[in-house]
Amino acid sequence: MREVAVRKVFKICIPHNRIHMYLKAAGLAHEDPKKKNRRKWVRYEREPSLSAGHIDWHESGWSDLKVCVIIDDASRMILAGGEFKNVNTENSKLVVDQMVERYWWLRPVRELMMDLGSEFGAHRDL
Repeated sequence: MREVAVRKVFKICIPHNRIHMYLKAAGLAHEDPKKKNRRKWVRYEREPSLSAGHIDWHESGWSDLKVCVIIDDASRMILAGGEFKNVNTENSKLVVDQMVERYWWLRPVRELMMDLGSEFGAHRDL
């Protein structure tokens, strides 16, 4: 918020870390000890590799192709992916099948996280 005020009043851009450093030196700000410690729990970082993966679709505005990828949770390596004209359940299954073909012999992926959209079959009654 401080950098926004400086930018509006003085028409210059100063990073908030630099402003905070000057305020600390002047005794007008202090360090927050809670922000210094590393968090004990970090979302989406499981060990070992291939224990969990994330699958999702991406659509860009400049192309009519849609991309579906599966990313390993621990290493962030792309396990499988494909470009398609349509976002649907059948194309999602093709990407999952591609991942199974490539990596199932090494270690079965225990968990596949998704957003439960209709492209993953969430609209069907099971």
